[in-house]
Amino acid sequence: MALDDEERRRRATSFADVAGAYERFRPGYPDDAVRWLVGSEPLDVVDLGAEPAS
Repeated sequence: MALDDEERRRRATSFADVAGAYERFRPGYPDDAVRWLVGSEPLDVVDLGAEPAS
């Protein structure tokens, strides 16, 4: 599905309206789950995101 420039801009900025509420009210990750996932040793972690092709 190809998006025109206006729709692309609208979607790119749509989260800004609710980002503060999302940060305040979303539940955190359970401590036990985090410990299981990352273990007890310090690690380097990379968080990658994808951007749709234009």
